[in-house]
Order: sequence, then C-alpha cells, then structure tokens
Amino acid sequence: MNAKLLTPPDEWASPMVERENNEQELLGAARMLTVKYMESYDPSHDQHHIDRVVRMAERLAGQFNVIDNTVTVLGAMFHDIVDHKYVSGPLVAERIDTVTKLMADYGMSNDRIATVLKIIRNTGYSIERKLKNSGNWTEWHETCREYHCVQDADRLDAIGAIGIFRVGGYACIKGEPLISPNATVISAYSHFFDKLLALRKTLKTPLGQKVGERRQLIMEQFVAAAQSEYELWDFQDIPPQECGVMGELD
Repeated sequence: MNAKLLTPPDEWASPMVERENNEQELLGAARMLTVKYMESYDPSHDQHHIDRVVRMAERLAGQFNVIDNTVTVLGAMFHDIVDHKYVSGPLVAERIDTVTKLMADYGMSNDRIATVLKIIRNTGYSIERKLKNSGNWTEWHETCREYHCVQDADRLDAIGAIGIFRVGGYACIKGEPLISPNATVISAYSHFFDKLLALRKTLKTPLGQKVGERRQLIMEQFVAAAQSEYELWDFQDIPPQECGVMGELD
C-alpha cells in the first residue's frame, strides 16, 4: 500500500480565524521562534508536534463563543519551549524572557502575555498532578478556556495512532525497550499504563473529550494486540490442517 500524502498544516494558523494584522505577524514570528527551539528536540516533541497541537487547539477553541484565539495559539506554539525533558538551568528563564519580549513588542497586553506564560508553565500532565496533590490547583486552572484548549490538544496528540508513534519514538531516544517481560522495567509498553491510558479522563473541553474517546479506543486495541503478540496468544487455536503438513526435508 502506497503512503498517502497528508495535507500539510497551515504555516501557523487556521484561515477560519480572523486576526488583526499585527497579531498575524506575531504568530508568524512566534512560529519561526518555535522552529528554532524545536530543532534540538527529538521527533516525539518536534515542530510537527507543535503544529498538530496548534491545529487541534484552534479546532477546540472553535466550540466556544468567547475565547482569545491568539492567546490559545501562542500557548499551543510555546507549550514545550521549556519542557524539563529538554531544557533546564538558565535556558528556561532565557526562553521565557524571549517570548515575553516578542509578545510585548507586538503590542500584547500584560494580562494576555501573563495568560500565555501561565499556559506554558501549567500544561504538563505531571504538573497538573503535582498541583492537585499539593492543593495548589486554582480556579484559573478550572476555568481558563484557552488553557483547557492547549492542554487538551497536547494530550490528544499523546493518545491514539499518532500517540503510539510518539511513545515508541521517545522510548528509542531514551534507550528504553519497546516491551519487556520485566514489569518493573520502564518501556514504551509500560508508559501506556503509567500515563497514556489515563489521559482521556483529564480532558476538559467537550469536543476534546469526544475525540479522546475515539483515540482511547485505538490505544486500547493496540495495547491488547501488543500483549497478544508478545504472549503468542495469536498462535493459539489455529488448526494444523490450515497450515498444511510439513514433510521431512529431502
């Protein structure tokens, strides 16, 4: 079967959303910056991931009558720029300062900039767990639609068929096995149970939850198939006559 050419993502935004010229220019400049940052990341968190998250975040934002689309898109573009798996030390503050200045230079208000920065710092799954466990989950986390759209988009890209590609790719980069007979060994397979299968219940937008149900089913079917193949269950119940009779070698 020949691979189909996928429709390439828009450069930085969907045409369904109308924006002022300066904000369009800001989004173009923001994407150029993320392309530079993502060059050092592996394929599981590259610019293609960013583009997918942006597209989904915009689609999710479309379900709301009142939402700041520009803040949503910027939050999606920048959500991984200080990911702790790739960035640490002084580089974190440097990148935050850079994107803050970029947004200010294009005339964004301090409140909108603050929301984008808050989205960047709060999108991660592990961050949400820590905040809730420590009692620091706030009304903002519960009510900010822009945050919810970015967060759902990022998590939807972690589940389903593309999520399966990504978890395998990240395991290879980390030198982890795809699957292991030792349940205590971290592997791509164990990551489904440690995190990915739980993501659907953390989705917050109505549309995201519906899409999450579909992608959850894909993951569950994949995990079941992987276990079946690993345990050789798919060798069972095949009558010998279906395989023919193997005679002695000449």
